[in-house]
Amino acid sequence: MKAFNYDKIWKILLVIAVLAVFSQCVGFGFLRFDDPDYTFNCSFVKDGLSWSNICEAFRNLRHGAVWMPVTWISYMADISLFGRGAAGHHLVNVAIHIANSLILLHLVSSMVMQSRFSSDSSDSRISNTSIMSNEHFLLKSSLFLVLFWALHPQRIEAVAWIASRKELLWAFFTLLGLVAWRGGRAIAALACCALACMSKPTAMVFPLLAMLVGRFEGFEKFERFKGEKPLTPLVVWVIMLAISLATGAIAIYSQTHPEGMSTKDLFYAPLGERLIGAATAIGLYLAQMVVPVGIHLDYRAVPGGWPLHCGLGLTVFALAAFGVAIMVWRLVLKSPRRIDDNVLYETAPWQIKAILFFIIALLPTLGLFGSFGEHARADRFLYVPAMALPLFVAGFCLRFSSPYRVPGIVFCGKLAILPILLIFAVLSFRLTATYRDDVSAFTRTLACDPNHGRALAHVGEARCAAGSLDEGIDMLRRSREVRPNDATDGKLAYALMRRGQSSDWNEIRTVCAPYATNPLRDVKGQALEALGTAELKAREWNKAAEHLSRSILAPARFYSPNDAKLKLAYAWHNGGRRTEARKLFEAISRSTRADLSAKADEVISVLDRSPNAMLFW
Repeated sequence: MKAFNYDKIWKILLVIAVLAVFSQCVGFGFLRFDDPDYTFNCSFVKDGLSWSNICEAFRNLRHGAVWMPVTWISYMADISLFGRGAAGHHLVNVAIHIANSLILLHLVSSMVMQSRFSSDSSDSRISNTSIMSNEHFLLKSSLFLVLFWALHPQRIEAVAWIASRKELLWAFFTLLGLVAWRGGRAIAALACCALACMSKPTAMVFPLLAMLVGRFEGFEKFERFKGEKPLTPLVVWVIMLAISLATGAIAIYSQTHPEGMSTKDLFYAPLGERLIGAATAIGLYLAQMVVPVGIHLDYRAVPGGWPLHCGLGLTVFALAAFGVAIMVWRLVLKSPRRIDDNVLYETAPWQIKAILFFIIALLPTLGLFGSFGEHARADRFLYVPAMALPLFVAGFCLRFSSPYRVPGIVFCGKLAILPILLIFAVLSFRLTATYRDDVSAFTRTLACDPNHGRALAHVGEARCAAGSLDEGIDMLRRSREVRPNDATDGKLAYALMRRGQSSDWNEIRTVCAPYATNPLRDVKGQALEALGTAELKAREWNKAAEHLSRSILAPARFYSPNDAKLKLAYAWHNGGRRTEARKLFEAISRSTRADLSAKADEVISVLDRSPNAMLFW
């Protein structure tokens, strides 16, 4: 059997391996971390595909602080096809990851085969049998490299988290665009560039990636556009650059004008701090790429006090700058491309281009061109940049392909790669299971980072919901200490209100003091309801009525207002608005919640006997 006939077998093995690790995601639920805002809580996504929703996806530049109409439309399609559950979203994520893995395999194998063919065909000493052996070796090497990328634990966040769909889609269209660009298909490359940019603005780097991966030599013609003269590579590249610049401008506006929030500064951190943070993030990415320990959801802001990782990142920056200098120097001197027996010379550009691919693909998310706080590092950001690793190692595979193959090194490589792949696959399978829900995901985060503020808030709220109020309140207090914000204040105040100990009411007043003077800050209404309850306990009827009313009308309130309405009825009655209170009690008595209905009936019976009686909560 000829070597190239193994191609379908490699692809089937790749699909099976990815499914074995990530198919469990289909049974997972939503994470209460961006997933609701992207799906069932998004006004123009939750009802599925419609013309008005599609138009709004293109018009809305501010929702989620990102413009990504293609990604929004994909969520709409999931809801229309599979309903509002999480299973459909997870199924599509896994399918896109499989597609990306297959396209990357095609891209890497085609690049190494093209490079190997150009070298082997110029050497008359190499027989056809030897060339076939080379092909088989390089195809297997490409498969193992892509498997390493596809199954690496750093891919989990992008695949298992519904909100990371944008990473998968911009990778999908970028890979298709690079394949089209290498094949000289101009219109397809342009379309993929535009779709990638509309999937996530990070794809604005597409023109630069195309320069690294594409081959201009041999492109005598690009496909014709409407029967006119052929488009040259330079013209197509300039059009893609214009799309990229427009996407960048939209991204700046979206990030600085998030929906429902005040305007943010693009650069609120000094340049030196941003540079150190970017270098440290790169060092941490590379360290976990080799030794994947500490993988979890939602890394905190990159610390500046890790000299080892920062030094590694600065070294990569220096190598990238050196690579750019070499490419510019060759371009200026127009040095001819030499093909001879020196295969190391031939493979050297692969290493340079792979490093540049990594840096360029990662550049928009490093915080150098904007200060976006805690999100300077995330595994999902590495989804496309990590594709540089197969390209980097492929150069060494070329070095050891026949007739320059070193048998001992090749044997050692084969002996090592399978156990490594197996270990990484098992680790990915186990870590993927932690994304089953946000409690398990953030519990994993706390295991790696015990003082993670967001994780403490999520797990603490879950503990409170499960009835472990003491444990949950302690976690919420710790979260508020390390990461103070309005959402955590509301969760803590609400949990204290539910527990209702004598000391809790004073703590509620302390926590909620900012919302008494500025109620609009509490968009979910939790802090205001807790504050209103504390004031009700203190017999401050008018204040209680004001804050409970605002809590019920909070714009982002996601839980039933009936408890707050019952308390509001108490405050109204005791404050003198007895007619309104009576109507509200009667409405609550018809509630489907038996406890609230019974309580309202009890109050109504008391008022029937004594209409002016004081009611105490």
